[in-house]
Amino acid sequence: MDILISNAHDEDSGGGGYYCSQVIKAISEIGNVYLTNKPREGRFLNNPELKCSWTLDDKSKKYDYFIDVNHFCSITTKRANKNIKLCYFPSIEHDVSGYDFIVTLSEYSAKYVKEFWNRNALICKPYSKNLVGGVKKPNTIISTGNIFYESDGHCKNQHILIDAFKKLEGNWNFKIIGNVLNEEYFSFLQESAEGYNIEFYPSLDDKTKEAFLKESEFYWHGNGFMRTLPTQSEHFGIGAEEALKSGCLVYVPDNGGVRDFCTTWGSVNDLVAKTKERYPNKCIPKYQTHDGMTNFFKNLLTKD
Repeated sequence: MDILISNAHDEDSGGGGYYCSQVIKAISEIGNVYLTNKPREGRFLNNPELKCSWTLDDKSKKYDYFIDVNHFCSITTKRANKNIKLCYFPSIEHDVSGYDFIVTLSEYSAKYVKEFWNRNALICKPYSKNLVGGVKKPNTIISTGNIFYESDGHCKNQHILIDAFKKLEGNWNFKIIGNVLNEEYFSFLQESAEGYNIEFYPSLDDKTKEAFLKESEFYWHGNGFMRTLPTQSEHFGIGAEEALKSGCLVYVPDNGGVRDFCTTWGSVNDLVAKTKERYPNKCIPKYQTHDGMTNFFKNLLTKD
């Protein structure tokens, strides 16, 4: 079985690349994988966990399956006998009539696949590591996510979280972890944090990040806060799931897909109050696994 995968998310900085690498890893156990783009970073290159033998796309070749693993992207011509669109979130202007199946990563995104495209989507969630065994330090807060700013976009709103932290009374500590994609915004955050127990950890290795998650009592998430368009909300929130697995109390804005399994907040004062009260998590979701993802694609690739 020859499978062509469109892999626009071929970087290390963010959940999109993380999910794309998971999909490629799962599918590589089913057939021969070909990629449209040469991978750029370590999540794909020299990664012993990604046991994938792949070759770049041969434009003259007819494939058994084409799987488009992209955010907002769409093919214009059929690339294989069966074509699958795996969208993180649907883009209303795209023509998806050439796809035999639509796959997405959360119930939230599936709802908008139906609304925007009038198609039923299958759901294949990402998975995250099991982070257990840490000893929690009281009054410790962590937030993870790329550091950049868009006034009306899909950013992590670290400045809002800093404003909330300043309203806490007593001895609290806040760790902000993320790759710096915008130096100007990062400098603004650093200036805003002066005089408070706020530490920044740009470009932190996974092992240290996991250790911080294990010892943190709270996880604050800001993506989607005050957004009204569904495209600007967090569609899944793999960082929030990692925090749940590490035993953190996880607080997320009241929109997007993450609200299905985390405690939500609607304002800075609400976030502060729930943190002080140590509000419990809404629920513990059923987690995806690598084997579960592999079985999902095995079943999908045998559908008529």
